[in-house]
Amino acid sequence: MCDDRCIGPDFLNALNTKALVAFKKKIEKNKNLELCFRGNDKAVNIYYNNQTVWKIYDKNKHGYYKVEVSVHESIDDTRRKSIYDQLEEKEFVIVSKFGNEQRYPYILRKEFNKEFVDSTFEILKPMIDLYFEGEQHIEKKRQQELFSSLDSKKDGYYVYDLELHQKGETLTNQNLPDLMALRFTGEKITALDLVEVKSTRAACRDKKSGIAEHIEGMCNYIDSGRMEARKEEAEHIVNAYRSLQIHVPPFEDTELDDGIRYGIALVLTDKALPYYMENYEEINREIEQILKSTIKKMTCEIFGWILNECTGEYRLKSFREFS
Repeated sequence: MCDDRCIGPDFLNALNTKALVAFKKKIEKNKNLELCFRGNDKAVNIYYNNQTVWKIYDKNKHGYYKVEVSVHESIDDTRRKSIYDQLEEKEFVIVSKFGNEQRYPYILRKEFNKEFVDSTFEILKPMIDLYFEGEQHIEKKRQQELFSSLDSKKDGYYVYDLELHQKGETLTNQNLPDLMALRFTGEKITALDLVEVKSTRAACRDKKSGIAEHIEGMCNYIDSGRMEARKEEAEHIVNAYRSLQIHVPPFEDTELDDGIRYGIALVLTDKALPYYMENYEEINREIEQILKSTIKKMTCEIFGWILNECTGEYRLKSFREFS
């Protein structure tokens, strides 16, 4: 299996031309939608609030593209049935398994127009908005916020991927990062970072996936030897975004040097911020111990996602850097 989340040139071209361009145009007009590459599945995901709206697969041998949509298990039966009925009117296939509809209705077409894209988004958007009412799932929203916001020269940080998970991996898929990012100075890429986001107190102190557990998991991933593949993949993804002219990187560099630094970043938002302030000595001590046990040299930095009251924008603020 190719260890690369980018997609091939023909599929990329289809997103720029008649077959799939309606999806790209929707993203250009809606700042709450983002596209990420899922090349190991030969697919791309389009997210709203870091929840999949459409998963688009490369065309099959007959020239048909498969588009899946995700129907959340959390919604009640009445809403779910209404969504399935509306999707069936759009000619989606509702697959049944053991008497229950699966979460991923799909449709096969050779091309998709604006009406299809607009209408399916209107069907699915209310469900996702309902899912994110309150603060229970705030962390996922913040992840996409960071992806969307960290794409300018203001922070020297460019996020190019959400939710690292490589098919076929098991040991190295535990406590992996929420985001993949490139640090840059001017036009030059200086580092490739694995980024974890924490937004709640519970997420910070979770015994299986808390702050220390995620830092350790990301250190183990860097030590595992997989970062060379991530480096090549980052080059491919950066250039793919340039080709699509969406989420365009704010630097000219197209290659990551052989000696590029690998690092870890922890971004704290919302209620995770006061949790860190109250426990920073213990958290910093745990991180220092983890970093001492790594095989490869790597850096780690803790950031806050802080509102600038003068500009009304959220920006990264460094709290602590370990090297």
